[in-house]
Amino acid sequence: MLTLLKIEWLKVKKYKAFWIIFAFLILLFPSVTMGFGRMLSEFTKGTPGVDAVLGGPFDFNQVFLTAAYLNNGLNIAWGMLLILMIGNEFQNRTIRQNVIDGQQRNDIITSKLILVGIFSLFSALLLMASGFIAGLIFAKNSFHFNADLFEVFGTFLFASFMQMLFALVFAFLLKRPALSVILYLGYTVFVENILVIILVAIFKTTYVKLFFTQAADELTTVALTKKYPVNGSMDALPAEAPWIACVLYAALILFFLYRYINRTILK
Repeated sequence: MLTLLKIEWLKVKKYKAFWIIFAFLILLFPSVTMGFGRMLSEFTKGTPGVDAVLGGPFDFNQVFLTAAYLNNGLNIAWGMLLILMIGNEFQNRTIRQNVIDGQQRNDIITSKLILVGIFSLFSALLLMASGFIAGLIFAKNSFHFNADLFEVFGTFLFASFMQMLFALVFAFLLKRPALSVILYLGYTVFVENILVIILVAIFKTTYVKLFFTQAADELTTVALTKKYPVNGSMDALPAEAPWIACVLYAALILFFLYRYINRTILK
């Protein structure tokens, strides 16, 4: 494992585009959270009753749930970064050369899964940090430690991991970085959302929301539903449904990736 980590580090150590995007993502998480906090603060200024009706979304520790809801879509950006890295490896024939030099094909997938885990951990830590910073600025109460923090962190961590697993599929199937990013972004942001709306209208069931990448989004939404009852009408899914769907998708993706890398011809 340490060897695989060292190999991945050497690949990105002097990759300027990676560090620029990475720095952008580090700034993006707190910026989004605090930006919405500022908007809400301005909106409720002079009308204290409004904040009470909303349930104090930027008060501790509700602010972490709010941050999870606001930043959930930013995991797509981590997926794009992952696709660019893997696409460049295919384009420069780095993966092919590594296999020629003796690297096991299974290790190629394993090393990418390690990257997915690291990026997911960064994403979850950034979420908690941005929530904490926003709480220090906008909360009307003090921070207190409770089990909700573990729930939000764990849920967002797994949601991040799942979103990046889907990105891996695009990266390995398409291999070209620019094309992969465009199709991945187009599918996750537009195509699948439109498809889910159509399927919900046809089948009249919220279980359709568990369709591929939407299942990862529903992880955070369902977690928030327990804290924001007003969302109950929007998400009638059982709390365990997105978890079950994501575990099944993860198993299928891992099976596909390991099978694919051992059967494809690396050019």
